[in-house]
Amino acid sequence: MNPRQHGPGEGLRFDGVTVERAGRRLVDDVGFTAPAGQVTALVGPNGSGKSTLLKTAYRLIRPDAGAVSLDGEDLWQLPRRQVARRVAVMAQEAQAVVDSAGMGQSVLDIVLMARSVHHSGFSPDTDADLDVVVRSLETARAGHLADRGFAELSGGEKQRVLLARALAQGAGTLLLDEPTNHLDIAFQMELLHIVRGLGRTAVVAVHDLNLALAYCDHAAVLSSGRLVDHGPVDQVLTAGQVRDAFGVQATTMRLPGGDQTRLAFERLEA
Repeated sequence: MNPRQHGPGEGLRFDGVTVERAGRRLVDDVGFTAPAGQVTALVGPNGSGKSTLLKTAYRLIRPDAGAVSLDGEDLWQLPRRQVARRVAVMAQEAQAVVDSAGMGQSVLDIVLMARSVHHSGFSPDTDADLDVVVRSLETARAGHLADRGFAELSGGEKQRVLLARALAQGAGTLLLDEPTNHLDIAFQMELLHIVRGLGRTAVVAVHDLNLALAYCDHAAVLSSGRLVDHGPVDQVLTAGQVRDAFGVQATTMRLPGGDQTRLAFERLEA
């Protein structure tokens, strides 16, 4: 799979995005660009608006104000099928949806469904589709699961398959909403290592700030629905920023033999 096939583009841009529900602003005038071909971490406390913001990009929630554009084109002005060919999603609710829709189906069949966005009507899958699916499973380290039933997989195995399904869609932009939740640390690291190696535009909502530092190029920090800061990840996820956004004391540590940093946390005294 050639990760550079989609071209550099401009990236995914949120421009003054606002979402209101029941008189409350869940996302309030958020604006930043996730650069093309790089991985952007979307971080913030629970309830900060991360999932809501991502949903405006994959057209599950229409912004009440502002715009979401991909490579300069407003995603909400494009045909839905065209958006599906350009933006793939690995969402928190995806596993439940696939569990329900895919009862009794094999992993191969589940991933092959992603190719439907490239067909019209009931046209059959092609050998080229199958090739994309097989390579996507291999990229997600899930090739050995192809003939297994999706329902019988472990949580971590299902996440691998859902990643393969997103890759098989063939989109140049990936949106991942807390894909590492409930996974062991080894697979959390492996999943983000895979995403980083794709060379695609990716926005990943994560809780673990050290995973963001290790595997993401940029970061955008949300708090109470508003954008606090955005930019290169090591310039954004600083001790001071973490204290202000998350309410914990953070200490920055530099890893031996390189320029990478990590954070250690302590509870703030009252």
